[in-house]
Amino acid sequence: MNEEVFTLAVEDGLIHGILHKPAQHSNGNNQKIIVFLHGWAGYRVGPHDMFVKLARKLTLIGYHCLRFDFRGRGFSHDQTNLFSNASMLTDLECILDYVTKDLRINRINLLGICSGAKLALYYAHSGTKTIENVIDLSSSLLKNAENNKLQIEKTKSTFKEYFSKVFYSETWYKFFSGTLNYSKIVKNVFGFVQRFHGPKLKHPKMNVSILSSRKKQVQPFSNLKGSVLSIHGEKDPETKIAISQISELLKQYKINFEMHVIKGANHSFYGLNWEAEIYDIVIRWLTKSANNAAS
Repeated sequence: MNEEVFTLAVEDGLIHGILHKPAQHSNGNNQKIIVFLHGWAGYRVGPHDMFVKLARKLTLIGYHCLRFDFRGRGFSHDQTNLFSNASMLTDLECILDYVTKDLRINRINLLGICSGAKLALYYAHSGTKTIENVIDLSSSLLKNAENNKLQIEKTKSTFKEYFSKVFYSETWYKFFSGTLNYSKIVKNVFGFVQRFHGPKLKHPKMNVSILSSRKKQVQPFSNLKGSVLSIHGEKDPETKIAISQISELLKQYKINFEMHVIKGANHSFYGLNWEAEIYDIVIRWLTKSANNAAS
């Protein structure tokens, strides 16, 4: 296993991350990668270093793993004030461009927690690059914010304030309702991505007209080749509505998915037994998905 630091320069700052490489891996199109997306209040290590430990386990079964800090978080902290749902999307676009054009890996899996999981699901729903599978940890797909507030019981005012800011944001509603201007967000991203200690990446000019009309021409989830794994904590107050909403959306578009609820676990899965259960579920599911794709 090999771990490398990388830096991407983008229009409004730098994105810092770690690339994990398996000791032995296939060449060309058979290479596969898992891109980790941290939550709103976290950074690339994930809660209690869960992303680090999971990435190292996944390299043992042949996956490249890429963990990075969204701009405004972790080591990509230069412009904290610019951090938003929209900036997370542009950062993901830059990372996926780096993966496909610089690393030349096209078999992409997304793994996110909290807001990072929402972004992974949104990208599978509306993104432009092909995604093999999505692993969702503690996400919820929000419809109308007021309806959600009626369905979720909260016992502490601070907890309520946190979730109203992070999970009930208008931007996430726009993402999944189709009212967000996707092309406006990404049109200025490409062309500014380059390796910090290496040659400048050459990206084709973004065809904004194609992106603008994408929703009219392309079926949602059309670029998702595989399926979705969704894992939630039993004691997370978001779990009940999350399972309902995600299941409804994926069934609507006939996407295969698997749901797991970790008994006793909270939103961030604090507890070594919960953590170990997640690792086991993820590795078994990825192995099964790979076998199904090969058959």
